[in-house]
Amino acid sequence: MDKIVYLPRDLQKLPDTKLFSTPHVAFAKYTQTQSGIKQQVYTDMHCLVIVLCGEKIMHTKSGDFVIRANEGLFLQADNYCLSNITALDIGAASDTHQASNLRYEALLLFFDNVSLFEFISKHKERLHFHSLAQGSEVFHLRDSDMLSTITKSFEFYIQEFREELLPFVSHKFEELFLYLSVQYARVFTSFVQQIMQGFALDSHLAFLYCQKEFDNVAQMAEYAKTDQATFSRKFKQVFGLSPKHWLDERRFEKAKFLLEYSSKNINEICMECGFGSSSWFIERFKNRYHCTPKHYQKSKNLYFA
Repeated sequence: MDKIVYLPRDLQKLPDTKLFSTPHVAFAKYTQTQSGIKQQVYTDMHCLVIVLCGEKIMHTKSGDFVIRANEGLFLQADNYCLSNITALDIGAASDTHQASNLRYEALLLFFDNVSLFEFISKHKERLHFHSLAQGSEVFHLRDSDMLSTITKSFEFYIQEFREELLPFVSHKFEELFLYLSVQYARVFTSFVQQIMQGFALDSHLAFLYCQKEFDNVAQMAEYAKTDQATFSRKFKQVFGLSPKHWLDERRFEKAKFLLEYSSKNINEICMECGFGSSSWFIERFKNRYHCTPKHYQKSKNLYFA
């Protein structure tokens, strides 16, 4: 057995595996041509494993799960498990130099607490939390037409991935969560609740952070009725990034929207989004999106075309 594989970051080191990452979600298609592979795995992010071909046995704290083709398994972040892969013989090898034609394929979808909370805050009326509910760090998805459809759409993004498709990827994760909240309402809600119970930050406040606009971290700490140092530490434990970083991400998303759809100039957008300096905003925007705000505005906004 090899050393522990940390997911998703170690996927970048594997041959024939492409990892696509955004700040809060990631996805990859994993291929293995050997059978009986046993591997210790640690999940850095929440993960959904969907087997496309072959079979996987996951040994977790909650028990052993057999995942067959077109089935899936959700794993919470910060968990160790043992993965046992069984590749499928898909027919006689056409290459005489190839001993077999064994194949295992899986779609790996990763998401963090930020993306989860944004979904919950937007669709919380669908999730009926119960104070006595007992959740689990894993849950098993059975084969269904809808799961197969969602899987194929992610495979499309893997094959045709381009930077401009990133906003659609976030919507695909939302579609997946919506499907689970309907098809597996009780189990998915318990799974989400189990994640939330481990948070060091009140969940109701976290909902509001996703909806309310703040000018700075001090305002967020005041809203949480705690000092800034304690708030920053707890916030990072929950979301995996500092509140300053989180605020900047939301500001940049708002700035992108205004650049695309408003008639405001760069300085006006900079001020409206709470950036103290237009030069700082322009430099960080270029580092983040590989073009200046002005160039982005001209390429996306018909008003400035």
